[in-house]
Amino acid sequence: MTMRMPVSFLLLLALAAGPLAAQPKPGPPSPEVQKTIQSAFAKAQAGDVAGGIALLEPLKNSPGAHPAALSLLGTLYLQAGRPADALALLGPIADTGAAGPLILHNAARAALAVGEAARGEAYLRRAAAKAPDSLAARDLGLLLIGDGRLSESYALLRPWALAHPDDPDARLAAAFAAVELQRAPEGEELLKGLPQDNPRVQLLHARLLGLENAPQAAVALLEPMLQNGPPELLPEVRRNLARLYMGTGRSQKAAELLRGKTGDDPSLALLLGRAQYQTGDSAAAVESMAPFAKAALADPEPADPSDRAAVAELELEYGQALLALSKWTDAMAALDLSTRLNPRSAQGWQLLSRAQLGAGQRDAAEKSMAKVKELKPKKPGG
Repeated sequence: MTMRMPVSFLLLLALAAGPLAAQPKPGPPSPEVQKTIQSAFAKAQAGDVAGGIALLEPLKNSPGAHPAALSLLGTLYLQAGRPADALALLGPIADTGAAGPLILHNAARAALAVGEAARGEAYLRRAAAKAPDSLAARDLGLLLIGDGRLSESYALLRPWALAHPDDPDARLAAAFAAVELQRAPEGEELLKGLPQDNPRVQLLHARLLGLENAPQAAVALLEPMLQNGPPELLPEVRRNLARLYMGTGRSQKAAELLRGKTGDDPSLALLLGRAQYQTGDSAAAVESMAPFAKAALADPEPADPSDRAAVAELELEYGQALLALSKWTDAMAALDLSTRLNPRSAQGWQLLSRAQLGAGQRDAAEKSMAKVKELKPKKPGG
């Protein structure tokens, strides 16, 4: 969802190029170079990007090539789908303290296009700091939301979306972040003006209805999407419908909805397992979660906090279902991992204590129960 840099910015970007590090600040381009820059810009503006590149390339390797020519050539490379060539020219300029926000933004786009995510993010951050209301801030917000950094992303995207109502991609992304952060009124505000027949807008509206304690209205909005929604949205439609069904006491319907539809998504398998456990079918719950829970037990512990939380939740639900089947040893392994990843979960320690007691490990069970008591809120004056 990165917006293409309008050609009308190209000349401004070129003329704003700063000096390279450890070089004296250059004066304006010579009349001959200035004429070449203007001719290349005119060709690009007319749609002949290749022609603009052809005019500028002879200057690339000439001694003392002017940064204005190099930055315009780098930008035209980017327009032509040659991000590696663009980065080779724009990167050295962007790596100096003199680079302006436009050069930094285009260097970021080139870096991201060749897979240098950290470098691209660094350029975007510098560009957004120099121009908080720019496309760079918008693109940084979209990059962060893709990485799951919702709060930081939302702080960038909401102001942009409200100031630019003609940018539906940014507005929809900001609305998504608002919903994820459970800011229902702000989500409603951001969805206003977006096409109501857009399935993604409908999905977000349904999630907002769920946040606003209107589950039946949310279900009424989502159920038709099972038949008419775009295939790529169906996993999210099922996920949200299943949560709504479970929240209104219809766990069996949630299980029927998800059975055979979880694919390789551990979060959907967890949701299915939870629904099956709530219906009393612990064996089916174990079967649904086992491929993912066993893989997590065999893998190194995740370092990312969100991954740790997700695995802790999966192992807790898996261990709980195993407990119901009196599979004490397997339950202990799952719940031990869950409590290591989330040691603040009183439920995890309580379930682990039950598994240890069932396996005859009374001392270990008492230690786990002591953890439960530590985590219980203390009564005032207690």
